[in-house]
Amino acid sequence: AGLLADEVKALVPEDSLLFAAVAVNKAEVTAASDAVAAEQVRELCRQAIKACPAFGIRMTELRACLRLASVAQDEAQRAEAAAHLGRVYGSFTEGFAFPVLREAAPGVERLAAK
Repeated sequence: AGLLADEVKALVPEDSLLFAAVAVNKAEVTAASDAVAAEQVRELCRQAIKACPAFGIRMTELRACLRLASVAQDEAQRAEAAAHLGRVYGSFTEGFAFPVLREAAPGVERLAAK
């Protein structure tokens, strides 16, 4: 899956919808399969967070924010994740029954408390 994701990312512009979706999916796969790849996961999440707003795909952006928060290792990384997560989660006015929004709520509270 990682090689295919790399090929797709090499072929599509960084500001495309496909790039954002591939970046967050690869981040999730990488985080699940390789614990030492935290910096790679952070970079993939940052790429997805940067690309998603142009397409209004806030759920994908929120997934990237959650993954970024899950690999935060120091105060600066936690602050970065909290800022992104708070901004994206705060933009939702409905849909709080969706699993990704239910997952995000405690993360927003936990990161805000630190």
